[in-house]
Amino acid sequence: MRIFHLITHFDLGGAERVAANIAASQTDGMEYHVVEIMRGNSSYTPKFMAELRSGGAVCHRSLVPDINWHFLVQRIAAILFPLRMLYIMLRWRPDVIHTHTETPDLCLYVFARLFPWTLRRTLIVRTLHNTRLWTGLSGIAPHVERFFKEHNANIAISASVRDAYARRFGQAAPIVHNGVGEVAQRPYAALPSGCVNVLFAGRLEPQKGVSVLCEVVRALDDDRRYHFVIAGDGSDLWSRH
Repeated sequence: MRIFHLITHFDLGGAERVAANIAASQTDGMEYHVVEIMRGNSSYTPKFMAELRSGGAVCHRSLVPDINWHFLVQRIAAILFPLRMLYIMLRWRPDVIHTHTETPDLCLYVFARLFPWTLRRTLIVRTLHNTRLWTGLSGIAPHVERFFKEHNANIAISASVRDAYARRFGQAAPIVHNGVGEVAQRPYAALPSGCVNVLFAGRLEPQKGVSVLCEVVRALDDDRRYHFVIAGDGSDLWSRH
């Protein structure tokens, strides 16, 4: 069985981590491919790709730059993606397409509208990683969600995600809890000693509670018992600095 995971980029992110762990599972009879929608270009990108390839997954890189500016690039990626996906479908003929997060969801929806015949024998799986979907793209949401509900593709990663989706879109998706592989823990020399080190790593989006995090950091600004490290990118990057 040939399984294609569609992710936003080869970079830091919880959904990307889940897709990577599934693709690296090396399950008998499963061939994994991971497709990025926008081209990751951070210091983490080569490590992420090396991890995928070491697990036997095939990486499919994007040429669309990963730029976060009013969701314009996401829309451009969705317009350009169908021809690329058509090549993938004709060349590889995946049995399963598994999408993670809204940008890949949107791209697959646009592809399906243009080339519906290519998906007749392909199972679509869509993981709901988030309690707040379609930030900045609310006008597109009803159309994309109708598509995934018609394909019975939705899977929630928690009860809170399932309930939030049901309240907004009227469907209770089954739950498959997120799981990530164990990672060997190593000391990080750059962290100061003698205090509590707090790390936030992920997308800087409203639903991640970035505003609350910033309030905590400001409140503890003069308290040397705590040291905060924030890693990530997103729409809240500049509004909250």
